[in-house]
Amino acid sequence: MERYNVINHLFYDGYDLDNELLSNSSFVRELLETVNAKIFDNKGMITLIPYFEGKIRNDGGVSGIILGDNFHFTCHTFSFKNTVFVDYFGDESRKANLENIILTTFNTKNYDMGSKDVHGNFGKHIIFKTKPLSLTDAIMIVKLLLEKINMTPISELLVNEKDNNNFDVVQLIAESHISIHRSDDDVTVDVFSCKYFDINKVLELFDLLDDYIEVNRGIKYVI
Repeated sequence: MERYNVINHLFYDGYDLDNELLSNSSFVRELLETVNAKIFDNKGMITLIPYFEGKIRNDGGVSGIILGDNFHFTCHTFSFKNTVFVDYFGDESRKANLENIILTTFNTKNYDMGSKDVHGNFGKHIIFKTKPLSLTDAIMIVKLLLEKINMTPISELLVNEKDNNNFDVVQLIAESHISIHRSDDDVTVDVFSCKYFDINKVLELFDLLDDYIEVNRGIKYVI
């Protein structure tokens, strides 16, 4: 199956993994610390959130993120489903080394890295460019999005600000994450949810510069 060619994104969905491993916060933290050291030169801010009280029964796992200047790396484990979702946004030159770490860490033969045109058993991942917006507006939009598409925040809003034209905003949700990255006039929005949502309710809040990219997640997960 052909992969999505999203230059500054990397996707990984891993299946048939050990429940206890995916429930282990220390395991996820070790992955984050390894990635931060080897890929980001320890320039990222690590946040780790164990989450086992979902609105949906048997919904739980550990969410972790590394957030830095115009990049994020997220790892969301769904231990009851023996599944992990990893997402990277940032410099394309980091993708090959990062992919090697991920494949070695999870070590499962059943995985997908963003196959095209295949229906998924989890939600969607949409990515698009929008016209420049301020940090204040980005924060307001993320908070509004949580209500409009009925997502469950599991952390405080994470903000990395260099100045009003260069910032990173990420909201960890039980369903995965919402992010807005601005680097001067380049603004990328990334909404990743492991449950379905109305894409139009997201797009209507932004002034898109081009069409959005839609990636279905969980294509190899058997319910």
